[in-house]
Formats: sequence, structure tokens, C-alpha cells
Amino acid sequence: MPRVLVVYGPNLNLLGEREPHVYGHDTMQAINERLSSLAQREGVQVEFYQSNTEGAIIDRLQQSRKKVDAVVLNAGALSHYSYALRDAIAAITIPVIEVHMTNVVARGEFRSNLVLAPACKGVVYGFGVNSFLLGLRAAIDLTKEREPGNAGARERGASPIATGDGARGRAVKRRKSGRR
Repeated sequence: MPRVLVVYGPNLNLLGEREPHVYGHDTMQAINERLSSLAQREGVQVEFYQSNTEGAIIDRLQQSRKKVDAVVLNAGALSHYSYALRDAIAAITIPVIEVHMTNVVARGEFRSNLVLAPACKGVVYGFGVNSFLLGLRAAIDLTKEREPGNAGARERGASPIATGDGARGRAVKRRKSGRR
């Protein structure tokens, strides 16, 4: 059975109470329950990890590299400046889907710099809690592509980016990069 790790970065343990006008009222536990339901329906095991510490997230990714088939990662503010985390993602051989609840590129100049994105298989942002669900769906699809004998696998180098701002959400495809 495929396994997917969902990683939450700094301050995401405060979802539901942290700036609800920006992030909504769903707690991390409520999001985990929705992700668990999706994973169960799709026949995938999902595990969750949250840390406010960059090094702990890097350690968990490295420890999980041979134990899980994909990662869904919301690294919070680390997404905008952590080259150490970017290098850790590039070093592991499993696909990582970066997710953000808000449309980060519309929230200020520093947030539009996504240093992890080039090392990730794809990025989903701007759909609220659904960003996590879309990221998990992408991770599930990627685990199925990696199964031996799957003739329907997508081209390896294409990295999807889904972006949205609520009802006006749209999906676009990033050019072939050769990276995860």
C-alpha cells in the first residue's frame, strides 16, 4: 500500500486560531481528518508530522525517504528562504508536493519567492484547505505512476502547479524542468 507523508512547518499547529481571516477556521487536526478520509478511500496510508523547526523537518524528510512514496509539504515561511530545506528535498528520491493554503504570490513580495518549488514535483496554492487535498491527490497519482508496470505514467519532467484564489482558481502547467 502506498504511503504519503504530510508535513506541516512552522506555526501551522496554530491553524484555526492563527489569523482565521487569512487561513480559515479549520484546525490542523480537522485537515488531517479530511486527508485521512481521502487516503482511506484511495487505498493509501497517510502519516502526519508538524514541526516549528527547520532542522527537524529536514531530519524527518531524510528519515522518511525510504519509508514513504511521496510527501505533501506545507513548510510555511520556510518555503520563502530555506535553501537547506530545498537541498534536502532535492536530495531525496521521492516526489514532494509543496502546498500553501493562500495565494502566496499575491500576499507580498517576499512570499512570491518560493525557493522550494524548483526541487518539488509541483506546487499547489490558493485553495485553502483544498490545497492539502489537491496536494494529496497529486501525491497519490504520483505513487501510482511509480508502480512497476504502469504504462500510463505521465512524462517524468512535467511539474504541475495549481494556483487559485477561491472561486477564480485556475490550474497551469509549468514547463519541463527535469526536476521532481
